[in-house]
Amino acid sequence: MSTLEFVAALVDSLAWPVVVLVIVWLLRSQIRGVLKGAGPLRRVKAGPGGVEAEWDRKLSEVGLEALEAMRETRTEAIEESGAKRELPPGRPAVEAARVLLAEELAEEAMISPRAAVLEAFSRVDRQLRSRVAAALGDPSIITRWPTRRVLEVGASQGIISREAVEIIEGLTVLRNLAAHTPGDKLRLDAERALDYAATADRVSRLIPMEMDFEELDGTTRDWMLRQFEAEEASGNPSRSKALSPAGLDAFPDLMRNAIRTGNEVSLAADLNRPDYWDPTETYVRNGVTRERKRNIAQAAQRLALTEFNTWYVAGLAHRLVDEGETEGQVYRAAEPKFEHASCSTHEGRVYSLADIIAGHRAGYWPEPGDPDRFSIPAGPGCHHTIRRVR
Repeated sequence: MSTLEFVAALVDSLAWPVVVLVIVWLLRSQIRGVLKGAGPLRRVKAGPGGVEAEWDRKLSEVGLEALEAMRETRTEAIEESGAKRELPPGRPAVEAARVLLAEELAEEAMISPRAAVLEAFSRVDRQLRSRVAAALGDPSIITRWPTRRVLEVGASQGIISREAVEIIEGLTVLRNLAAHTPGDKLRLDAERALDYAATADRVSRLIPMEMDFEELDGTTRDWMLRQFEAEEASGNPSRSKALSPAGLDAFPDLMRNAIRTGNEVSLAADLNRPDYWDPTETYVRNGVTRERKRNIAQAAQRLALTEFNTWYVAGLAHRLVDEGETEGQVYRAAEPKFEHASCSTHEGRVYSLADIIAGHRAGYWPEPGDPDRFSIPAGPGCHHTIRRVR
């Protein structure tokens, strides 16, 4: 089958206007190969059954790409996180388990597989829009822009990675297939719909989520600022070694601004400047010290999350003590791309506020710190924080 014959067959199989998008997506590898002189297009069937085969293949590809992206981020963070920490005495508390998207949509998938696919994509799309809108301070972005533009802006601002953009684009094409392809050409059943939902769940992990700080009000912000200024006045404030001289100079005021009126999202956006960071970083893998180019957007997000959460924990802990409380509960304020072992150990547990306060940066500051000490957050990128005991 020639390229023109393939296009004609595909146009006959699919509903307009998704034809062009589907052709480009399904053939993007071959197109790259032709442009690079790698050879002619492979023969592909796109008649009845062929569309379903392409759906299954592309869904598997998107899912594997998402898993690989999660694995790479996990490896980088573990290289930074150090040893597992010993925990002080604490008591367990009931914490609701995370409900997977496939479980949540199981009943709908049995009734209407296409509706389940559209809802699964909608969840990812809403999460993406909310995250970009929060970073840009423009709520209208949630409804005003098409998904592709939201992805482009998110990538250009360092909110999401270029790799995540390509993966979400693949998920979008599959969504459009489900929405616009006639039922006799693409027979979606409950199993395919739930596979799509499970893949969407993985993809959602690639979108940084805004932390749910339950008591981030004016009173807590005042306590956060007091603790921050006390550390600044100590003569030995904690600073990331990844920051450049310009970044070190700018950081205190950026942190103050975030504490007064922002959050970890606004702080990450402020830190996302190449001149604020050393361009390369060293790391150890399999006992070998290596060097790589620093991912500025990822570094800004991780530092902003860790620092803002650190001061939220310190501020809220001191506020609760001032109000006569003696304990605080650890909870997950956002879904991470993965879990550190130490994080999962203290999930939902209740600890003495005295232990929480004493654990402030204990694992790494003042240098050299004690990597085995209990601390919340437990390390770079940790999504655990504290709340009042319920």
